[in-house]
Amino acid sequence: MFGKTALWFMATIMIAAAAWGAAQNTQPPLPEGEGKKILETTCTVCHSLKEVTKFQGYYARENWRDIVRTMIADGAELKDPQIPVLVDYLTQTFPKNFPDGEGKNILETACSECHAAGAVRRFDGYYTRDNWQDLVRTMIANGASLTDDQATVLVDYLTAVFPAPKPVTAKSP
Repeated sequence: MFGKTALWFMATIMIAAAAWGAAQNTQPPLPEGEGKKILETTCTVCHSLKEVTKFQGYYARENWRDIVRTMIADGAELKDPQIPVLVDYLTQTFPKNFPDGEGKNILETACSECHAAGAVRRFDGYYTRDNWQDLVRTMIANGASLTDDQATVLVDYLTAVFPAPKPVTAKSP
C-alpha cells in the first residue's frame, strides 16, 4: 500500500512540476503587424523570441535602434525600409519602463488628465530638450495643471528618459 501511495505522490509532484515549468516558459502573444512579421522571420533565424522579449521594460527607441543596427552588422538580413518598422514595433511592444522619481509622478498625474501617460513614448528618440519644453508649454497653455517648478522637473525627466538621437558622425580611419 505504501508503495502505491508513494508512487502516486511522486507522479503527482512530477506532473505539477512539469506544468509549472511549462507555464514559466509561455509568452503572451505578440501584437499583430508588419513589425511582428519582420521580428518572427528575421530575428528568429539566429535566436528565439525569448532573447527579445526578455528585454521588456529595459530599452528605449534609441536602444532598440542600436540593437537592430548591431544585428544587421552581425548578418541579419533586413532591407532599409524594414528597419524603422521593426524599431517602432520593438519600441511599442516592449517599451522602456518609466524610472521612478518626481518627474514620473508628474507625468502620471498631470499629463494623464488628458492623455495616457505612455503616449509620450511616441516621441522617444525624436525630441530634444527644446522640443519637450515647447510641448510642455503647449500643454500648459491648453489647460495642464502644472506649476513652473513642476514643468521644469517634467522637462528634465522627459529629456533624460526619452533622449534625442545621437548625431551620426563619420570617423576618420
